[in-house]
Amino acid sequence: MYGKVVPINLATSTAGKPIDAGSPGNIAFPPGGATAYMVTPADNGTVTPVDTATNTPGKPIPVGPSPRDVVITPDGKTLYVTTGNGVVPVSTATGTAGTPIRFGLHSAAALAITPDGKTLYVTSGSGQKARLTAVSTADNRPGPAIKVPGTTVQMLITPDGKTLYLFSDGRSASITPVSTATNQPGKQIRVASGVIMAMTPDGKTLYALGQGKVVPISTATNQPGKPIRFPSADPQGMVVAP
Repeated sequence: MYGKVVPINLATSTAGKPIDAGSPGNIAFPPGGATAYMVTPADNGTVTPVDTATNTPGKPIPVGPSPRDVVITPDGKTLYVTTGNGVVPVSTATGTAGTPIRFGLHSAAALAITPDGKTLYVTSGSGQKARLTAVSTADNRPGPAIKVPGTTVQMLITPDGKTLYLFSDGRSASITPVSTATNQPGKQIRVASGVIMAMTPDGKTLYALGQGKVVPISTATNQPGKPIRFPSADPQGMVVAP
């Protein structure tokens, strides 16, 4: 439903009343899931908290123009939102936005946060100017940027927090593993364009879905396994069962 979010009761498989949060985009849930935070690109850019018990939207929090990606720290205290002004930290306790974290002339694209909540990873730029930056969540200070291939579309971090995987799309699509200990990228894993990534709960296998097949990748060796092919139309999404 355009411009609304529909809650679905998984116990009964029934849809609830649509939530009107102003044409919402990406959504983040803190631990416990008592509140959902919905990015709203319209109206100069806001994040809207929604009480998941009543599905009632709260007061929108202004974050700046063109918000897109959003992540939340594991303790649920801080949201990070990519905007046209940089990455904006938002206190969930006060509902206020802090000073944007800027990345030079390049716009922030994708976000990922380590399981311990100490480091936020931000991609910025595109093509030959694409970069990955580690940001300390203690003081929101970015570290040195490293060069990464292409334009990052999605990032995932293993449950042990040791490896970040980023999918870069474009002329030569690939998944790049990055050591969070050294912030150094490893050998690129070539995949199909338009890939969607998902990871098993134990972090042992990364799945890359694209162009009618799913490719399992061992996170121990970063070697692709035998593709699982689909007989008909391209699937558009993927989840891994707990």
